[in-house]
Amino acid sequence: MKDNNKILKISFIALIISMAIIGVGAFLAIGAFTREPTISIERTLYRVERIPSYNLTFLLEPNEIYETDVIQAAPSQPVYLSLVKLVIVNYTYAVSSGIASGSIRVATYLIHPDGWIKRFGETNIQINSSSASALIQLNINSTTELMARLSKQVMARSDLYTIRIVAIADTNIYISQYVRKDYTSHTIDLNILVGANKVALEGNQTTAIAYEEKTRRTEAAKLAGGITVETGRTIALAITGVGLALFTASMILRIVVGGAKRPDEILENKYSGIIVEIDKPTNLNKSTNIVYISKVDEMVKLSRLLEKPILKECLSRNKCEYYIVDHDITYRLKTDEL
Repeated sequence: MKDNNKILKISFIALIISMAIIGVGAFLAIGAFTREPTISIERTLYRVERIPSYNLTFLLEPNEIYETDVIQAAPSQPVYLSLVKLVIVNYTYAVSSGIASGSIRVATYLIHPDGWIKRFGETNIQINSSSASALIQLNINSTTELMARLSKQVMARSDLYTIRIVAIADTNIYISQYVRKDYTSHTIDLNILVGANKVALEGNQTTAIAYEEKTRRTEAAKLAGGITVETGRTIALAITGVGLALFTASMILRIVVGGAKRPDEILENKYSGIIVEIDKPTNLNKSTNIVYISKVDEMVKLSRLLEKPILKECLSRNKCEYYIVDHDITYRLKTDEL
């Protein structure tokens, strides 16, 4: 029975260890099973900004209104037609990085309020760098005279018309080893109001657009320590499985060993009729002819063969001895206290 106590102690320690192992496995499982096994990583291959822009400069007659003979076009500033000698339009096509290669066409049109259009001029340039410019000079007096002559042919009014400038760029933008196709059209209008003696600018002078190319790649997600989520899941299941197996084995062992009764308990429960309890100490330990019997059934068999009762002597509250006395031989039941 002393061995049983040792087994119970060992099983209890194993039970504690198994719970610790299960805790470690559960902790790792929480980290592994609450995350996706793979992650998607986005990487920017390139980013380039295409910047087409118009810059309009008005050359003026000597005047006291602006106190200068050169002004830049601005939506908030009126420009008087009678003071304008020349309009210089500078169109620039530029990229923020890399090189643009291709062609740019800048065309000028006269547009009548009735809807008909007359091409007035065209400029073509090639680009093989980060920027290129086209310069156009517009004589407002000449365009007004041309519109008056054309309008007279159809007996239409000519005091209101539009000068439209359209830039079309057809390029390839090279950024490192990448190529981006770009086809863009950029338009601005100069509304000529002859009766009101004004020139009004309409349209965005700059239209910047950013191009960005990204790529995604998938890789295994990792936990602390550099192990992948899949590996972490496998380890978590293995650790938890070992812990559960150890826990189950410990519990079964405790149930089996804990359920085993001591020999004296078996004797008291099954054969109480042949047990005689005595009060006077017999000094059994001083006897030299002591034969130890380890099995209850053998002790009972001996009692019946010798036709003698099994004596029960309680030395203390929790310690009792069971024996049979036959002349000078004492047959003693071996319990876990011995």
